Amino acid sequence: MPLNERQIEALLCAIKAYDYPVELHNFEKDTKIPLRSMRELEAFLRKGLFSKDTEELKFALANIVYWGNINSGYCSFRVAKFLNEITENKLEEAIDLFANISGDSLAAIKNIRLPQFSNMSFVSKLRMFLDPENFVILDRKLLKIKGSGVHTLFSNICQQGTYIPINSQNCKQYVLWSQKCRDAASTYFRIKEVIAVDIERGIFKMVDKGKINEASVIVANM
Repeated sequence: MPLNERQIEALLCAIKAYDYPVELHNFEKDTKIPLRSMRELEAFLRKGLFSKDTEELKFALANIVYWGNINSGYCSFRVAKFLNEITENKLEEAIDLFANISGDSLAAIKNIRLPQFSNMSFVSKLRMFLDPENFVILDRKLLKIKGSGVHTLFSNICQQGTYIPINSQNCKQYVLWSQKCRDAASTYFRIKEVIAVDIERGIFKMVDKGKINEASVIVANM
């Protein structure tokens, strides 16, 4: 069943209300990097992720760790842990993978064993920043939708403790989630310059605001 006009408007309002910090960090100078929008943040990180320079790649990856943990009290610890543990060999492996990446590649990214990139939340963040028009984030907060009583793709995702593991079942659902977001963007918001990751951010915002039943019905009908 396609989304109705009320659902489309609710999703668009949630997309516009998405207010996760648009902030990255210059770790060498210990200063904030001024950015004006998520599009600018995406472009900045994408440039670094596809760089052939290991230092530039390292700081792009560190900034994904930074951005993903920015509202937590352990952000600095996680970033420092990444910077202390990353090696030149791992960065070179990542350069080779990113240059030829196709499909979801979640297992391939995990298998490089980049520090802080082992489970779905951050591996999917990395995949999204490589291509936000086609891939999205699968964050654990979205699994609150499982409690709505409405069957969605999230019902098929297996969680272990406080994280979503990367396994064949969860990767399959991630691909479906990205596809649904991509299709919704092109079907309902073509003239609004909305891309796949914006759909995910809208659903995330609805869940964050406690609108779980409304979000679940929209996901089920996407």
